[in-house]
Amino acid sequence: MRHILVFDTETTADTVQNLNFGAFRIYELDYEGQILTLIEEGIFYQDDLAKRDPEGFATLKEYAESHTAPIDHRILSISVADRKLHFLSRTEFVEHYLWRRAYRYRMGVVGFNLPFDISRIAIDVGAARGFYDGGFSFKLWEDNDHWRPRLRVKHLDSKKSFIGWGTTPEHKWRGLFIDCRTLAFGLTSTPHSLESACRAFGVEGKHPVTDHGVITPEYIDYCREDVAATARLFDAMLREFYKHPIPKLAHQVYSPATLAKGYFEAMGITPHMGRSSVPDDVLGFTMSTFFGGRAEARIRRTTAPVSVLDFTSMYPTVGHLMGLWDLITSADIQAEEFDLDLSNVDVDYCLNPDNWPSFVGIAQVMPDKDVLPVRANYGLNETPNIGINYFSATEPFWYAIPDVIASTLLTGKAPKVLKAYRFTSAGRAPSLQPVSLLGRIDVSPEEDFFKYAVEERQRVKNSDPQLAALLKTVVNSGSYGIFAQVNRKKFAQPTPGKLLYRSGVTQRISTSKETPGEYCYPPLATMPTSGARLMLALMEKIVLDAGGYYAFMDTDSCAVTGTDPDAIIERFDALNPYDRDLVPHMLKREFDGYAYVISAKRYVLTDAAGNIVKSSEHGLGYLMAPEKGGHKAWIERLWRAILDDEEPEWGTLSALMRHSVSSWGLYNAFRTLNAKKKYTEQMKPFNFMMIGQIDPMYRAPESGLLIAPYEADSAKWGSVTWVDRNNPDKPIKRPPLVVFQDVIDDYAVHPEWKFEDLGGQYCLTTTRGILRRQWIHAPGATTVGKESNSLEGTELLDAEGIAPVLFGKTWEDWFPLVDFFLDQCAESNVASRTQVKQYRKGSKPRPKKMKEIIQASALYAWRDLREEHADSILNRDPLHVLQTWYHIHHG
Repeated sequence: MRHILVFDTETTADTVQNLNFGAFRIYELDYEGQILTLIEEGIFYQDDLAKRDPEGFATLKEYAESHTAPIDHRILSISVADRKLHFLSRTEFVEHYLWRRAYRYRMGVVGFNLPFDISRIAIDVGAARGFYDGGFSFKLWEDNDHWRPRLRVKHLDSKKSFIGWGTTPEHKWRGLFIDCRTLAFGLTSTPHSLESACRAFGVEGKHPVTDHGVITPEYIDYCREDVAATARLFDAMLREFYKHPIPKLAHQVYSPATLAKGYFEAMGITPHMGRSSVPDDVLGFTMSTFFGGRAEARIRRTTAPVSVLDFTSMYPTVGHLMGLWDLITSADIQAEEFDLDLSNVDVDYCLNPDNWPSFVGIAQVMPDKDVLPVRANYGLNETPNIGINYFSATEPFWYAIPDVIASTLLTGKAPKVLKAYRFTSAGRAPSLQPVSLLGRIDVSPEEDFFKYAVEERQRVKNSDPQLAALLKTVVNSGSYGIFAQVNRKKFAQPTPGKLLYRSGVTQRISTSKETPGEYCYPPLATMPTSGARLMLALMEKIVLDAGGYYAFMDTDSCAVTGTDPDAIIERFDALNPYDRDLVPHMLKREFDGYAYVISAKRYVLTDAAGNIVKSSEHGLGYLMAPEKGGHKAWIERLWRAILDDEEPEWGTLSALMRHSVSSWGLYNAFRTLNAKKKYTEQMKPFNFMMIGQIDPMYRAPESGLLIAPYEADSAKWGSVTWVDRNNPDKPIKRPPLVVFQDVIDDYAVHPEWKFEDLGGQYCLTTTRGILRRQWIHAPGATTVGKESNSLEGTELLDAEGIAPVLFGKTWEDWFPLVDFFLDQCAESNVASRTQVKQYRKGSKPRPKKMKEIIQASALYAWRDLREEHADSILNRDPLHVLQTWYHIHHG
């Protein structure tokens, strides 16, 4: 790539955001990819601008005639006349620079938020297929015969998209498109605007402008400066990127995980999937043990004095303690069946770092009121969630050994283990070699990288924050993320594949598959998260033994109350693997004050005077700000309203969500509003849209979310035209939408469904105070996908991957519990005997009849239990009563 085209567009300020004009520059690069010099600059305008906005067109033309490009004549010996700005129509711009240069001569194309700008210079759009399925196929040229490609864009998330040319009989070249927003995220782990990215990389940013949509000389300057700032940013990021000695190109960097994988590849660390000695069935067992981080509320809707204790680099720390780096750098990983001895498990056993390497493995257990992660539909609303709960089942399940140890620690009894495997390394990979991070420090794969990176980050965080940020990025992705990366892929036709799941291996035909990422490997994915859960279980045990409690846990932190936090910190020093001069304590005392917790990840921290120190955005970040100012400001005011039980002044405004029209399905929902309009007059891909929810009192069962063109001014929200996504043919004016006060009212009492109150009742909206674990009785399990949206692994591999299990409540789930009472249901005329026979042969009742049978069966079970087992009935929920009856009589 010797030349790049950098461009930006400016649009009308209305909802359709039609192209007004744009600016572009052509740069020559040296052989290392750094920008050498500017060689061309120009302005282009929408084809109909002279007719639509004659005054703006005249301003643009006069500007182009009176300004020159800042080309250094000492480098390019050209006259002043040749340095004038090009002045082109949109048609001329895409013909000369997209077709002839970017496509025919393979010039790179650079921008910031490229998908938006591409959709502005297009003249039509269709649905993309194949690799870009679900995305857009843009038409750029009027003369769009089969020799000219369409430009395809598939949105992945707010930070990255796949962009590439379509194929033609002449070429099958995807192109070289670099979105600086994506590259900035990949290099820093932080989502950036153009302005913040320029600050992060130390280059001059763009100049602000107050009025958008009106073509003025100042506005044209602003657009040109946007292009220049993007070029400066691109140059700075390339210089930064080339300091990484990794076998990747800049346009291949989609996330921080790309850097981690690049460094692993540079170290000679190769993926284990497909080459390790671990059998496929054991990999399936292992993936079913995968759960995320532990997050929960235990003191609900009651202000409690707390000290928030935070673990230093949780996943790298447990990775080091468990010796996972030896597995990562091994020539082979093997699974060895062994007898798991849990007889010595106690707090001191878990605080001995010498024991942690023996935790690397999985165990098949028959759950019998053991405290284990349970993925289930919880609560009255049957909300899918993961809870660390008492668990009993009628069949065995696989768990990571750290979870089995955690259960032993918390219950005082060892789960019944039927079989266990430990994972061990076999030799060192012969390809291992040292690598230099940013050319500053050398890292040897012979040394535990997790420990080294954490210590080195502490050593340089003040003197070299850039290196410290890189160490954090690589160690966090390299200790967990890349090993759990799974990609969902859809197929036009049902396609066979191998499914690895909790029962082993089977064949499955499906139109969608989850394929493992490049470094995905179940043992290395499940060990860090299970090790972190064991660390939190150890925290829970120590806090409770000291007479304290905790208000919440959140992945790597715990808000403790009623005990001395310094004593807890001192206990965990036994596990601190780091240089004490760099990391004095593995546990850090992050905050002292008060916590008000609603449910998992929904909490606010205040000081002694009641001032908010930290307010959670969980469950709120999707909403458009109801007032001008920073996003965090209105979040804090919402929490203030909850704490003070007051209504904010914007409480009656509609609670709307801003979302990009980022997929073909969302774009197609605007077909009624776009009907009979030219593309320039339509809602376009990557325009922002608003999403509203009908007030439940007025919502029809068949209705969906309401969507509308984006409007930044909240005063105009009442006049917006909406369409129902499920029925987009009928526009809606002034629908009764959910307002902010509705959101606040719901948010303030959101139940912690996975737990119950001390009386054994579901955690409901009214529940306050201390919560406790539920006792889950599983009649069966359903295999579900991990459903990650990661990038790598787009080929159909021999594994459909993932099999965590979900304990659902379908008829198949209920039948083992109610079958014992079907004859009584027949005697009581709840169901006929003919129906009972059909149900036992495999027929399913209608939903209403199913509900009647369940309620009647629960009543019969309760009558049977209350005589001798009343203390076993924690609540009158039908599922709990039936599960308890089943466990007592048939467990």
